[in-house]
This record gives sequence, structure tokens and C-alpha cells, in this order.
Amino acid sequence: MMRRKLKNTFIPHRGNHHHPHILRHKSLSAVLTVVVLLEFTMLLSPFVWPRLGIELATVLPSVVTLLTNNARAEGHIANVKVNDILTLAAQAKADDMASKGYFSHIGPDGTKPWYWFKQAGYQYQYAGENLAVNFANSEGVVKAWQNSPMHNLNLLGPRYTETGVGIATGMYKGREAVFVVQFLASSQKTEAGVVNATSTLPKVSGIPSPLNMVNPLVLGVSTEDTGNQSIWLRIISSPRTYGTYALFVLTFLFLLVLLTGWGRHRPRALVYGVMMVGLLAGVIFMNKYLTFPQPELSEDTQNGASFNSR
Repeated sequence: MMRRKLKNTFIPHRGNHHHPHILRHKSLSAVLTVVVLLEFTMLLSPFVWPRLGIELATVLPSVVTLLTNNARAEGHIANVKVNDILTLAAQAKADDMASKGYFSHIGPDGTKPWYWFKQAGYQYQYAGENLAVNFANSEGVVKAWQNSPMHNLNLLGPRYTETGVGIATGMYKGREAVFVVQFLASSQKTEAGVVNATSTLPKVSGIPSPLNMVNPLVLGVSTEDTGNQSIWLRIISSPRTYGTYALFVLTFLFLLVLLTGWGRHRPRALVYGVMMVGLLAGVIFMNKYLTFPQPELSEDTQNGASFNSR
């Protein structure tokens, strides 16, 4: 019974008059309804989800650090440990970008990356900064940094022993966005071995001078990793990612139906199938290039800052 239903639904043959049920009006109307609902969900979720207490993204500092250490392990480089004071500094930088709506290593007021180390009271020997925006998940952030040569130098820097990651949500270019800041550093030695963490951001004297500033890409893309969350929570918190997956699956399904019975479809079924594939492909293209934020380069040239103290 199930085999017959599947055959009637997807394969043209004499029993279904060479018109698969998926290419009939009722099925096509249902698919179009699903596509419209997906589009509304993807478009409205950045505005509706936060009001309902649902996080906009699933970028998690702990997962970013775990994936960073996985990348370092593959390169036979020692892990970096989370330092609370570096985390405070990275969070302060992320909050600053989110509140002011900029995405750059240099703030609109000229604030440079090492300012946040100074404000947090972290005295470093070597330090680096990686930034990301418009990511929906942790895995995408780290993969993009790995694919950017200069960011990867920071990510795999053998002189770094500690890290801190800050995540903040704010408006960027008129859209709600997730800002990610990763600080990597090795601290100046104290009697305790490292600078002690604090719960605030005290001001200290002395501003470190830069060793060098390099010019990698500041990246912004969207992919998926949500740690140990359930699949339903992943879908709810990242509707854009999973909505795109669903559109690709539907496109592939209709292409498969057309190719499986090529030459045996009734003309009307063939026209409906081609039109549906074209519609789905058009929606995917529109979402990628017109509707949602795109990967971009930072307008400044201080991308992937790397520097040390005097």
C-alpha cells in the first residue's frame, strides 16, 4: 500500500495517468503555502523572536572556544583556556559594537582593540582579536575564521594561552545582527601566574602599543551549529538556516520527480514541475542576494588585529 502511494505521488505511470500527485493542484497549493510560511518566518523572526524571549542566534561562547581548541589540536597547538577578564573585555567590545551599530576593529571614536584590554585590566604580552557579524551559529563563525588566512593566524597563534569570547545582539545596517568578538592573548606573569579576573571593567594606566596590524577579511556569513540543543530549539532559534535547508530539499524533490519520469509526464504535469522548480530556485536566489545580510568586507583595513604590549 505504501509503495503504491509513493509511486502514485512521485512517479508518472498509467495508474496515475502520467501525472504524479505531487504535481497536481492540491499538492502544489500545499507546497506554496509552506514556502510562504517559511518566508514569513525567516523575515519576521529577527523582530518577533526576541519579543518572545527566544534568542536570535545560537552562537555560544563555550562552543566557539571548543571549536577553536579543536582547530588548534588539529594543528598540534596547545589549547587556550577561558580567562574571565578576557571574556569581560570581549563582551565589552561586542556590546560597544552592538550599541553603536558598527563592525570594525576600530571604533567610530577611534577606539583601538587594545583599549578593551586596558579597560579590563588585562596586561598582555601578545594579543589578537577576531570579529564576526551576521552569523547564526558557532560552527560557521570558527569555520569562516579558519578560511580567512589572517584570522586563522590569530586562531592558531602558538603564543596565545588564553581566550575570551563576547556575543551581543544589536542593529547593524538597519537589521538585527549578532556581533562576535574573540580575544586571544598571553598575559604578563604575576605571582599568581596570570592576571586575576575581576567582575567589573576598571580603568588602569598605560596603553599598550601595537606590534603590527594585519589585513585579513572581516567576514559575515551564515551556517549552523548549536551544541547540545534539541533539533526543535535549533530550528526555532535559526529559522533562516533551516528554512533555507527546507527550500533546497523541496527544489531537489521536484527536480527528482521531473528527472525520474522524464519523457513520461503529461505536458501539464511537466509544466507545473518546471514552474515549481523555477519558483523555488528564485526564492532561494532572492533570499541569498536580496533579502538577507550578505558576507562583507570591513571598510577599515585593520582586520584581524594582532599586537603586543611595550
